[in-house]
Amino acid sequence: MGELAHCDIEEMYIILKAKGTLTIEDEKTRASAEGIILNKIAGIHGLVNDISKEMELLIIQASLKWYQLNKSVNLTVESYQA
Repeated sequence: MGELAHCDIEEMYIILKAKGTLTIEDEKTRASAEGIILNKIAGIHGLVNDISKEMELLIIQASLKWYQLNKSVNLTVESYQA
C-alpha cells in the first residue's frame, strides 16, 4: 500500500503474518506480526511489505460518514470473558 489518507474513515491494521515498513505522517518504523496500528481520520499512512514473505493483515474500518447518516443507531460496546 502506498501512502494515503481518508477524510471520513478511521482504520486499524492488524498484521497477522510477516513484517514491513509503516509510515504515519512523516515517521517510518518497523511493523511486525501481531502488531496493531491505528490510522486516524485524515492521517497520512502507509504500509510496505519489504521482505520476501507474503504479508497477511486484517483491516478494520470505522466510517464517520456511516455514523453521521445513521445517528439513530444505538452503538454499545460489550466485553465478554471466557
